[in-house]
Amino acid sequence: MDRPINKRRSAGIRRLHYWLVGLTNALLLSACGGGEDAPPRPAPVPVVDMSPRLARPACGNNSPLTLFVINTARVDPVQLEKLVCTFYETYPAMSATLKTDAPKEVTYSFDDAPNQPPAWVAGGATVYYSTRYLAQVPKDVDVAVHELTHVIQGKLTGAMPGWIIEGTADWMRNLFGRYNQEIGWALSDSVAPTARYIDGYGTAAQFFNWVDKTHRQGRDPVAVALHLNALQGVNYNSSVWVTLTGKTLAELWSAYSGQPYMPAPSVGVSFYTEQNYQGPEVKLGKGRYDLKDLLWADISNDAIRSIRVPAGFKLTVYQHENFTGLSLTLQADTDTLLPAFDRAISSLLIE
Repeated sequence: MDRPINKRRSAGIRRLHYWLVGLTNALLLSACGGGEDAPPRPAPVPVVDMSPRLARPACGNNSPLTLFVINTARVDPVQLEKLVCTFYETYPAMSATLKTDAPKEVTYSFDDAPNQPPAWVAGGATVYYSTRYLAQVPKDVDVAVHELTHVIQGKLTGAMPGWIIEGTADWMRNLFGRYNQEIGWALSDSVAPTARYIDGYGTAAQFFNWVDKTHRQGRDPVAVALHLNALQGVNYNSSVWVTLTGKTLAELWSAYSGQPYMPAPSVGVSFYTEQNYQGPEVKLGKGRYDLKDLLWADISNDAIRSIRVPAGFKLTVYQHENFTGLSLTLQADTDTLLPAFDRAISSLLIE
């Protein structure tokens, strides 16, 4: 027996059907860019793929190393393969040169953000590359050698001055770079009148080469010796140069650069890297010493822990470079600095 038709319910179903059809058409029209009078749709934002993938071209076959790459969409494939093969083909020899058990797993991450350096390592075993720089200077593949050196140096970066860290990285690039000639990259044979070893990078790298030829023949290169010294847990101080070469760092630089040798003053304020006047002593005469001047005098940033101020001298120390931040004036010996200044001095004035 047929059921009687409920006209009210049938009409409601029809209205729902028409509403769904209309909604579907509207969505389709929107997806296709709208009608004739619709405003233009913005360009789609490219999706950044941050999931690492294994990179192992033919140059990495049978390698015990592993390299992952992240966000490679904006990198030229040929350039990417050269960067990858630089890792597989030079990284083992680099590790052996620095006599270090370097990480076996490394990551390349490519960053498209503006105002980035060409490449950098922010701790760990990840090398970051600026895709904008790689697009502008596509032949600079050996920037990978410099940054992979930092991966090998690892946590030792805090045990050595920055100029040695960066000088060693350029020294390694000069030794292992395979494309340096194509980009015109080379260590300079001359020393600029204003150059200082604390400039690091190529300036320090060429200085290391000179030290090796004149004072380290038949022994480990000085960059390697400094690296091993830090690897053994010995905090850097300039006296290591006397151990390694028989000359002070100031004497070596003067002989290399032709700049006059300035011996330490016989009377002055003495600075120490440990409390109670322990650690290496650096003595400075009257004058203004900003951070670069302190580094040149072999006083690392935020390293001072105790100070001897002889009679007739007045010392003012500042927390930050350019004589800024909190200041403290001393006119007597201080075996333990106040907490606000302990390992927190970046410039000073001696009167």
